[in-house]
Amino acid sequence: MNSYYRIFQTHGYFSEMKFHKGLKLFSLTVNITLLLTLSSCNSSTSIVNSSSDTSVVIHDSLPKEKTISSRVFMIDSSDISKGFAYHIEAGDFRIDQTTIPAIQGNQTFKSAEDAQKVADIMIRKIQHDSIPSVTPEELQRLGIIK
Repeated sequence: MNSYYRIFQTHGYFSEMKFHKGLKLFSLTVNITLLLTLSSCNSSTSIVNSSSDTSVVIHDSLPKEKTISSRVFMIDSSDISKGFAYHIEAGDFRIDQTTIPAIQGNQTFKSAEDAQKVADIMIRKIQHDSIPSVTPEELQRLGIIK
């Protein structure tokens, strides 16, 4: 039996066994990870407006509730021109937009209403699982830029 061990050892049989065992373990780990990821992506989410303001309640398949809210505030900084900005909060997700997005420079919103209009667009995009970004065309339609 000792001679068989030497034959297998010289041909790398045992190191190949360890390699294949490790490969099987890695494959199993990847499969379990994919299965868990896919099963967590199947949870249904429905979004309901809680009132006419910008607060929204998200009902997930889990019993917890998250609210999406926004607030507009005034900016008066030496780095940025005086104007308005907005803050959006959705659970752990936050956006602090101190300048007008999608345009060059550090321009703030001229009015609280303009900041709120863009915040409302961002909230709608978050509700529809879209990337919360704004294009210059959207800003033109809102009358924020010319």
